[in-house]
Amino acid sequence: MFDTKEKEKPFEILCEYYNKIKAHKQIKNIIDTSINRKIPYKVAIGIYIMETFYRPIYIRIVEYLLLVIGIFLNVIFKIPLRNITIGKLQIGLGTILSYYGNVKIGMHDRYIYSLSINQIMFIFKAISWKYQLEILYWWYKIHGLNETPGKIGYLYNGEIIYGIMLQRLVNIIDYNNCESKVSLSNGNYRLGM
Repeated sequence: MFDTKEKEKPFEILCEYYNKIKAHKQIKNIIDTSINRKIPYKVAIGIYIMETFYRPIYIRIVEYLLLVIGIFLNVIFKIPLRNITIGKLQIGLGTILSYYGNVKIGMHDRYIYSLSINQIMFIFKAISWKYQLEILYWWYKIHGLNETPGKIGYLYNGEIIYGIMLQRLVNIIDYNNCESKVSLSNGNYRLGM
């Protein structure tokens, strides 16, 4: 049998992380952009929290270096490039290329076999925060409308646990007053207890 407190640790850590970063410029940018696009901001913030917590900047720098090497090998030696995820929102290369209109490469293809110069430029452009948000909102309009946050998380990441964590994060995110004090005894997550 699992210890309830052990199961809740990752969730509590994410709540604490949110409390530390909720005043960051990116969080405010997510809220403003979401409101302008009439998309629930809590889902976007939840994705941002999980992706930046589990992929801090030093790991993303290594990802970018591997991406540059992979693109070089793909262009020069025609070695297939893995469809990896990049950026603060960990958006897949296939999703990026689909956003820019490439129909030959699917969002969930494992490899990208041949890249054009335009596609390489799109990939590097998508590393920026502005385009990461644009692609996330485009993806949400395709997959997320009328879905629960848990289902959106599953579709976004492909893992059930990601969907569960996103659902729970969305339930406690309140930009004006979020505290990580949660009631574990009955499974209700309330703010400011």
